[in-house]
Amino acid sequence: MQTSELDFKLLYASMDALKQSASFTYKQMDLPHDKMKRLVEHSREYSYVSHNAATSVLGLNSTSSKILISHFSHCVHEIHKTRKMLREFENKSRLDDARHESKSNSYRAFTAAFPSATVETSCEVGGQVHCLPLYNKWDSLVEGGADVMVPISWNKKIYEEGISVVQAGDGARFILDCKERKIKRLNEEYIRCWAVRSVKRKHKICTVENAILMKYDAGGEVVLSIADNWAKAESLIRRRKKDSTLDVLMGL
Repeated sequence: MQTSELDFKLLYASMDALKQSASFTYKQMDLPHDKMKRLVEHSREYSYVSHNAATSVLGLNSTSSKILISHFSHCVHEIHKTRKMLREFENKSRLDDARHESKSNSYRAFTAAFPSATVETSCEVGGQVHCLPLYNKWDSLVEGGADVMVPISWNKKIYEEGISVVQAGDGARFILDCKERKIKRLNEEYIRCWAVRSVKRKHKICTVENAILMKYDAGGEVVLSIADNWAKAESLIRRRKKDSTLDVLMGL
């Protein structure tokens, strides 16, 4: 369902009218609190009240009482159903937005890292993150192509953090997935760290590697490093940080 298909103003006006009607009916029935609570719980699931519920549960058996109870139950049931639908729509919309952003921005980042590559990106909830050879619609291998699936949180935890593409000593790396690691002594120096799964491309073949990524950001120029272990990544980030500082000084 698209946003344009929902008339939110009418939905909220309808719920308000139902609440007012239910409140008025509640006053007319003048039921004890415990019985009203049981009736509300029943009404959330069902839009009707059975004969047994009206007599044995609530202790009411007159026709007028049953009419009031039936009306009250319809109101409560519709309010609950509409709220549930709105929550599901809101959650679905957020999920669709996250999926679209992760898919489109991972495509941009991958092609920026490897301009000559043919890539198709995807993003599904619960999907297995991967970078595999790409096949066309005739099931033929696309030379130099890559079929990439990223996590649905990729845009937020990788792209927006500015770590989607990192230069290693032997070329660019596309960051497929990551998990941040808190290391106090480095964090105090404005260096953040992640354990990542990165994509390396060589001779038109993509391989996935485990690596350590570091980012220095003290409010000025951002410096990134990536290596296959902590010591190399830290040594590289410190060297690049020093080089960046020297470049600034030389420009004064």
